[in-house]
Amino acid sequence: MIDVTLKIALTVRNNPGKFALLIGSGLSQSAGIPTGVEVVRSILSELARASGVDTPDPTEWYRLHFGEDPNYSRLLEKISQTRTERKGVLQKYYEATPEERAKGVKVPTAAHRAIASLVLKGYFRMIVTTNFDRLLEKALEEEGVIADVVSTEDAIWSGALNYIHSACTIWKINGDYKDARIRNLSGELEAYPEIYDKYFERLFEDFGLIICGWSANYDVALRKALIRFSKKRYGLYFCQLTPATQNENAASLVSLLGGEFVPIKSGDAFFQELKDKVVALEEGVSREPFSERVAVRLVQEYATNSQKLSMLNLLFQEEMQALYSFLSTLLPSEPTRTCLRKTENACRKLTKMLGYLVFAASSAERDLLIRKTFRTFLGSKELETHHAEERLRALLDYPTLLFAYGVGIMALEKDRYAFLFELLHLTASAQKGELEPLFCRCHPDNVYGRITAPGSSTGDSVDAHKGPFAWNYYLRDLLWDFFQEHFVNRTYYERIFNLFEFFVSLLWTSREFDRTTDEAEKAPLGVFAVEVNTDPRQMAMISEFVSRMRETEKSPIALHSRFWTEWRHALIDPMEHLLRRLEF
Repeated sequence: MIDVTLKIALTVRNNPGKFALLIGSGLSQSAGIPTGVEVVRSILSELARASGVDTPDPTEWYRLHFGEDPNYSRLLEKISQTRTERKGVLQKYYEATPEERAKGVKVPTAAHRAIASLVLKGYFRMIVTTNFDRLLEKALEEEGVIADVVSTEDAIWSGALNYIHSACTIWKINGDYKDARIRNLSGELEAYPEIYDKYFERLFEDFGLIICGWSANYDVALRKALIRFSKKRYGLYFCQLTPATQNENAASLVSLLGGEFVPIKSGDAFFQELKDKVVALEEGVSREPFSERVAVRLVQEYATNSQKLSMLNLLFQEEMQALYSFLSTLLPSEPTRTCLRKTENACRKLTKMLGYLVFAASSAERDLLIRKTFRTFLGSKELETHHAEERLRALLDYPTLLFAYGVGIMALEKDRYAFLFELLHLTASAQKGELEPLFCRCHPDNVYGRITAPGSSTGDSVDAHKGPFAWNYYLRDLLWDFFQEHFVNRTYYERIFNLFEFFVSLLWTSREFDRTTDEAEKAPLGVFAVEVNTDPRQMAMISEFVSRMRETEKSPIALHSRFWTEWRHALIDPMEHLLRRLEF
């Protein structure tokens, strides 16, 4: 499934200036700015203490003492006489002291700066916010953008909210902290002036909406306005922290407006990622599908440059989405041969990208990207539900089989046994519900056997190589076609291919060996099981691997990776069993 942030980035990139932002207090809280409710509660506490009362519920104390619910404007009037005094009362909540500024408190966050960067590039020109602070304005000023700020009903009547001709308009629908007329308490948030409704209607017709930092719980009038003016030309995306808390108001709003929830870790992380992906799109990574040659070149370039990690992720995300979309279009009426060839062609580019990525560089971030790609397609419940026919469900495992072989042979050429060992132990639910590792689920015997099983085909048989391990030979030819430019020498390629299949058989033997040796005898083999007798030269790399496995821990080679220091011991006996089975 396509990453939602990428989906938004593509939409924003292709529709500059057509999406508005709705920003709530959640975006400013990470900067140390209190919410409006927190400010009122703090002022009420101060007022109670000044009256000689120390109470855990200053709101209730206020009601009893003054005979009314707290109102923001009247509350300020009680504690200050002039506008200047009121500004002094509120300034400590919204403006940073020199000490706070030095600590990065009450200053624009990564989210504010990312928004400002996107505004500068013309992607956003309308920002609606419930916040009273001026962090957005400051971030925009740092980018050289002077926004038109509208925060009162009077300003709208005077025509200040004419966003058509403005580079950026910030509409502070609940007011600015410097104006005592701000809306802060529940009663003040239940209804807006009539002029607001007119502009809301126009706003929602002109713009799509990305909501972040707003819970939809307190601003009743805003929630009603969104529902009332639901006619829209562009989409609505509602960012929600993960793990998501139950929020009936937000869920109802998204459902009624046909919007989409966006799971995020934080507002800072979301907007920074959005900016990075839009910038990557600007640089041409995703405008048109790349050829295999260009895609591989970009993988090699991005994999060795930590500054281009977001572009590397975006490149893979788009290719994953293209493959995911293809797999959802497989038709039961198509012959098995056709489905097989189409799937191979659809997987070719991503298989090569994964192989070249594991060969080009090793880092936690890049290895995570490889595992993420596998997990996207490994046992996808959404795709399995989409296809009822077993043959097509089996084809859903075909990409992972090709990925495993492509990554496997390239990883072994780089001597990355530890990474490959961990990757092949990724698990997914099997047909009976139990978890099984990747090397079992996506073995040629399993995948090809299910694709071409009697009764699963539409009547068209698929010709493979004749004799034992026919599909393994077929796969070896196919992967040679994928990676011929890299290996050049076919004999060398086939030896690495044999080593990979031997490694997979070893893992399978080890798994069954833990149960009984009889079960270990049934572990699937590969082409190497034939060539051990017909062409011993093809066993050269397997022989080298066996020698390394048999060496003592004192050998320098044993310190090469976790595979040799930790996992080698558990595989020694299964390996000797496998070798006896091969008579090698």
